[in-house]
Amino acid sequence: MQQLKFGITNQFTPVFTTRGTGASAAVFYRPIPAEEYYLIGDYGQGNFDPVVGTIVTVSVIDPDPDDPMLVPPDDFQLIWNGNSAGIEGSFWRPVAPPNYVALGAVAQFGINKPTLGNYRCLRFDQVKAGNLGGLIWSNGGSAPASVYQIVGTNAFFAQATQNPPVAPVYVPKEL
Repeated sequence: MQQLKFGITNQFTPVFTTRGTGASAAVFYRPIPAEEYYLIGDYGQGNFDPVVGTIVTVSVIDPDPDDPMLVPPDDFQLIWNGNSAGIEGSFWRPVAPPNYVALGAVAQFGINKPTLGNYRCLRFDQVKAGNLGGLIWSNGGSAPASVYQIVGTNAFFAQATQNPPVAPVYVPKEL
């Protein structure tokens, strides 16, 4: 019988930084999962210090190909992009197939759509409503955005507004 298995990684590759833009400090990282584990979102940190966090990764024991718990997203939808001092970055929402849920957002240097073969969406019966933690980063002006940590996974939620978030977030039931 298939079962979700969770890992944690503290290994990251920097993807996008606000250093040199005049915006508030933040660095967004792509997790490096262990072999056979998948990403559920990227990690953000609201400063320029060395990365200190961890993020949840996911895998499946005894996967059922007829009823998979994890599937790749169908696409990525642009949430926000900004350009300041010649530094351009963007946030993307994975588009989950029907009956699946994307858990975290993805950061990009530039505005090219992500091509992530190791990102996965979870089947809807494997998630529960989650909570947002602290604000990681906020941007005003002509390209407003705000980014929040998702409690329990440490992935991030991004939106193209500075208003309080209203969109639902999800976390795995077993966390």
